[in-house]
Amino acid sequence: MLNVNRGGEGGKQNFGSLGGAATEQGVRRQFGAGKGYSHLVLGTYTRPPLLFSGKDFLRIRELEELATARLAVLHTIYGRSMGDQTLQSILNNPKSESALREILRKHRLEYGTASGDGDDPMDGIDRGAILNEEMIEERDGLSHFILRLAYCKSQEAREWLVTQETRLFHYRLDKANPETQRDMLTELVGSDHETIANPEQYFRSKRREDLANYYLGETELLRVPFEEALSLVGRRRVALMGGYAFVTTSDVPSLLANKFRKNLHDSLEEMASSAATVEILQNERIRSFMHGIGTAYSGVTGGKGAAGFAVGDAERVTPERIEQLKECFPPCMRQLYSHLKSEHHLKHWGRLQLRLFLKGAGMKLDEQMDMWAKLMAPKVDAEKFRKEHSYNIRHAYGREGKRA
Repeated sequence: MLNVNRGGEGGKQNFGSLGGAATEQGVRRQFGAGKGYSHLVLGTYTRPPLLFSGKDFLRIRELEELATARLAVLHTIYGRSMGDQTLQSILNNPKSESALREILRKHRLEYGTASGDGDDPMDGIDRGAILNEEMIEERDGLSHFILRLAYCKSQEAREWLVTQETRLFHYRLDKANPETQRDMLTELVGSDHETIANPEQYFRSKRREDLANYYLGETELLRVPFEEALSLVGRRRVALMGGYAFVTTSDVPSLLANKFRKNLHDSLEEMASSAATVEILQNERIRSFMHGIGTAYSGVTGGKGAAGFAVGDAERVTPERIEQLKECFPPCMRQLYSHLKSEHHLKHWGRLQLRLFLKGAGMKLDEQMDMWAKLMAPKVDAEKFRKEHSYNIRHAYGREGKRA
């Protein structure tokens, strides 16, 4: 169990055990209905997450369910974004966007209803399990901070988590109306920003004809300190004047996503060395759970799981030792392996998760290739395995694709 400190108003509690100021949570934001949503969770994670369920602690199985739910979302983003840091490969692809929406709904990390597309947003979901908005916010905040704790100890894992969480934030922000984006500005950038309603007139009054022409046709700009827009400055997406950058409305989501990325990166760095994190990970059951979550999903290399725990050669999982060691697997991984062994098949995401878990637990590429080929042999012959499955196993080890 992980204890939860009481705090806040109205009997609400905060998840204050996860590293002091680094454990921060976002707030609910309303979304414009014109893009197919009435509203979604939009967390900046700049305040401690609130618990509305009245609990004093979370059990290991609850931690696992929350972590698994969020990781399913992040891996959907990871698998469909194809390395695009701005997430345009999802936003510009209706099938990919639909897949992300469905996975968010399935794992109850989204609230609200769809509008205008005629679809029931809760198709395929047990209606008895649908939660109210406060509980959705709780799930979103807790699942985020559980992954922070699991992924903070390794630089490689931190970078993976920061990238996927930033993509999720950018996706949600893209659906936000302008008013919500302005609220996000105050929360992430502070009060030192100004909306320029008539850019052409503004720059002509400053005798900057060059900037008036540069922004010709823009109806509104955002003026922010240039250091808050360094990524846009580097890409020459903004003009500078008097120490300020002038950001177009279309670039505001990128501005905020980059600020979110920096804040999350800094918080994870702080969390990795905080006394509270060290204290929590001294608990053997929590430490084991965090290690399992990391190795199950992060895909990090080098014999370490996401929590930074070394996997020595004598301890690593091999095809010969897997039957002996499977009882030590996280329940979700044990179930996937048992299903593969009995049914000789797993669905795509099950294969992905089990591959990454076994990799993180120390199994080598050739060992995974042999194990999967043997376990799938009753339903998949050698030629079909080579064509349809071997590439994905090699990809998990960086031998295909970008070799990351």
